[in-house]
Amino acid sequence: MTGLPSDPSGATWRQMFDAYPDGVVLVDDDGRIVRANRTAAVLFGYAEADLARLKIEDLVPESLRGRHVANRSAFQRSPRARPMGTAMELSARRRDGFSPISAPPSSASS
Repeated sequence: MTGLPSDPSGATWRQMFDAYPDGVVLVDDDGRIVRANRTAAVLFGYAEADLARLKIEDLVPESLRGRHVANRSAFQRSPRARPMGTAMELSARRRDGFSPISAPPSSASS
């Protein structure tokens, strides 16, 4: 593409990822979190570095973990854009317990 700065270090990508207003969590093929932006950290009540020590299923309520592993595996076999939370309210296992993930709690620490 022309007109875009050359960025071999990925610094521009990292700045965009970190500035994105929604929580974004990247996982590897085994479901290990490899990167999370600040919004996700606040949403889940963890420091960004602490999120990177977890598996994505650590953030899923226990009753949904088995289904989440199957859904994640299916997505890895056939990635496609899909809406999340349209058939059910999204919940997450925050550091301090479960809560809907549509909005971060006002008491989240920085």
